[in-house]
Amino acid sequence: MMASDPGWTQALGTAVLNQRPDVMDAVQRERRLAMSYGYLQSGPYYNVVGGPYIQILPVTPGVIVVPRYNPVVVFTRPRPGFAIGAAISFGPRVSIGAFVPFGWRAPAFNWGAHAVIIDNRPWERGWVNRERYEHPNAAPVRRFEGPRRESHEHERGRH
Repeated sequence: MMASDPGWTQALGTAVLNQRPDVMDAVQRERRLAMSYGYLQSGPYYNVVGGPYIQILPVTPGVIVVPRYNPVVVFTRPRPGFAIGAAISFGPRVSIGAFVPFGWRAPAFNWGAHAVIIDNRPWERGWVNRERYEHPNAAPVRRFEGPRRESHEHERGRH
């Protein structure tokens, strides 16, 4: 959905920057609803952990399996006699290990504090610092100094 509707994706990103507590609370409300209808439950790729906050944790640490579901189905009370098992399917497996060099170790949520945790510390980006934010990577990105020069000349004798 995010790839097919970039306008919606941008609106979601803006909402996370402007109203992160509201967005995280809405996620918890929807998870509770899906859990109460029986759609959200542990499976072969993730464990659903209840409590004050519903967490969806991957069975294999460091590997996230992308869920696919129709929100109209998952957030609506099931009709009597209909199976709910096929409401959520799974797409590609994404290894978080591939993102470690870019400072994406240990992604998590601190639902009570409304914080997104990346690299074992809260992600500090917000609407106010959106233009100047830099992720505190372990190794800074090398910047080339001085003017860049390009040449588009052909070698003599070759055409």
